[in-house]
Amino acid sequence: MNPESRHSALITTDKALAQAIEEMRTCAVIAVDTEFIREKTYYAQLCLIQIAFGDQVVLIDPLADLDLAPLGQIMSDAAILKVFHSGRQDLEILYHLFGDPVAPIFDTQSAASLMGMPDQVAYATFIKQMLDVELEKVGSFSQWARRPLSAQQIAYAQEDVTYLLAAYPIALERLAERGRESWLDDEFAYRATKDYVADTVPEQAYRFVKRVSSLSPRQAAVAREVAAWRQIEAMRADLPRRRILPDESLIEISRKQPTSPASLHSVRGLGQHAMTHTQQILAAVRAGKRVSAEELPQLKSPEKPTALIEPTVKLATALVAARAKEYQIAPNVLASSAMLEEFARTPDSSAQLMQGWRKMMIGDELSDLIKGKIALFLYDGKVQTVSLDAKGQALLNREKWRNAPSQEKE
Repeated sequence: MNPESRHSALITTDKALAQAIEEMRTCAVIAVDTEFIREKTYYAQLCLIQIAFGDQVVLIDPLADLDLAPLGQIMSDAAILKVFHSGRQDLEILYHLFGDPVAPIFDTQSAASLMGMPDQVAYATFIKQMLDVELEKVGSFSQWARRPLSAQQIAYAQEDVTYLLAAYPIALERLAERGRESWLDDEFAYRATKDYVADTVPEQAYRFVKRVSSLSPRQAAVAREVAAWRQIEAMRADLPRRRILPDESLIEISRKQPTSPASLHSVRGLGQHAMTHTQQILAAVRAGKRVSAEELPQLKSPEKPTALIEPTVKLATALVAARAKEYQIAPNVLASSAMLEEFARTPDSSAQLMQGWRKMMIGDELSDLIKGKIALFLYDGKVQTVSLDAKGQALLNREKWRNAPSQEKE
């Protein structure tokens, strides 16, 4: 169906919503997007839910005092696949709205990365590649909480799902052509769980603080307590974490470990909210200082000497580049620099490169490389691998040599 021929409707009554939901129940696939405001709050203010299904597009207005509970049943219906593009925030918002994760799901941005597109490809770029349609993305920063919605806002909101639903089967077909249609199944299954969409556990919030890895274990214990307080306070006050206490100030507090209001107030960047919660922050600092040596957080894995990390990453990068070209996928999608460094430090099953489709495409081969089971060499201008026996002698890949030009074999 031509996306532009879909019927559209702005839903502001329970009756219209109930009718749309009944029709959604007959569909195997729907496309979903949301518009929201989050700049000044911890929890997003949901302003619009867009859904494309069959020959329709509906824009559901959550500000119209609707009973949205029946829509939650659609979002958790195992028989209906929900398609998103870069849907992390949408999934989090819908989870908080309905109390259950959206499932099952498919994210076209992730799928695009397995089709040779850049990592985190924009929606407009993805639609251009799939449907050869140019979208005018001019409404993303609109005042979505204002009513009535403008004609431009409505057109923008419709585009976000109507073309997504049309592009989805094409994306599936292109993945199937590469034999990759099931490679993201585990990842999508994980994104449809509470672990993925629920709020950060306060005790783990410190791990997401910028530059926390630069702290000593004792300082990290203080950061853990202060960040946990900040997380709880942000949720209670419905304010962004940075409004409660900026990351930079949290790190400085963890280093200085102030013991008095005066010493705390000397920390740069301390905002008004933190100033009014001086005693709570000082109590968190004291709690961090009391943590026993055995319970100190360990932010870094046992490291190999830096002298071994750098050459390992460089060698692995060469193999990644070769495989990325072979698989027609962006090198940073296959294995980013951060993934390679993590793998060089801890080349076990916990590394991201040893999970999911990356393990199959590159992880196992990288593991063989750093264990000395294979070696790299250049042949005909390309990076090739050669197996090594227990004595470290080269056992050439006979099939590759059989396929080489006869004059090269001689």
